[in-house]
Amino acid sequence: MMLQCREHAHGRFVELENPTIGKGHGVLMKTSAFWINVLEVWVLSLGSFYLAKYVAIGFALVAICMILINEITHLIGSVSRRSTTPACT
Repeated sequence: MMLQCREHAHGRFVELENPTIGKGHGVLMKTSAFWINVLEVWVLSLGSFYLAKYVAIGFALVAICMILINEITHLIGSVSRRSTTPACT
């Protein structure tokens, strides 16, 4: 979760992705990146751990797989750009 905070602090993620996603146009705003991050990463993780505790332990795999997919996409993005992501700087 600290990776998410470092990545989105001061709009670093938005500054990195807008030239790529929007071809120079500001299609991703700091507030939208924040809410996407909060809803996708934090709420889904907490929800899956809650379900793992009270319903079935297998729900914990949702959060674990999501974190692994996030890290793999960061790695692929870094390799393709030949640079680090904002969380690594």
